[in-house]
Amino acid sequence: MKEVILGRMGTQPFKIKNDKDVVGNKHAKITIDDHDKWVLQDLDSTNGTWIRNENTGELCRISQCNITPMTFICLGNDSAYGCCFYAKQAFNYGDFHDEHQYIYDKEQEYEQRVSKYASFSKFVILPRILIPLALFGITVLIWGMGDPMTMVGRMVGATIASEVVHLFYDPKKKKEKLRKHYDKFNHCPNPECYHRLTSMEIQSMRCSKCKK
Repeated sequence: MKEVILGRMGTQPFKIKNDKDVVGNKHAKITIDDHDKWVLQDLDSTNGTWIRNENTGELCRISQCNITPMTFICLGNDSAYGCCFYAKQAFNYGDFHDEHQYIYDKEQEYEQRVSKYASFSKFVILPRILIPLALFGITVLIWGMGDPMTMVGRMVGATIASEVVHLFYDPKKKKEKLRKHYDKFNHCPNPECYHRLTSMEIQSMRCSKCKK
């Protein structure tokens, strides 16, 4: 069995600076049993031990749970005062290839989803123009031209109907929401750095700040 204590006075192979004041001296521990089962346990820390939900990107506080080498852990929180890293770094610090590949794959996933939304948005923008005209034409065929005020009312109603369609699918808002989600994954995997990576750094799989 292997065990590592995580904290400012822990046994992990990387340093957690004293200014990381939401991290306890002995904050948490990871054990790996003889069957290669990884377990993360909080050691009654004040600010908690958190892991990232891989579907939502949100952090969840835990007391004890099974993890994998690629589980993203935050001691305290994910601010500049906490310490965040992938679990494997507690035993194999300095090899960030798997983490950079993971972040790269996430960015590719983002680009693919944006591309799909862009393609679909072409079919949304066109109806936004055509729906008012089509609805207006239908009302004319059914009820005739009518007086000017009736005509204006019909056109306004048709335009509102079109905007309701757009309300349920706004490509710009979809893209912004996606970017906000994937930004949760775009941090340097080096626990001594945690710089937010740019697209260029993600593509090159190298942090320009810590050179890791």
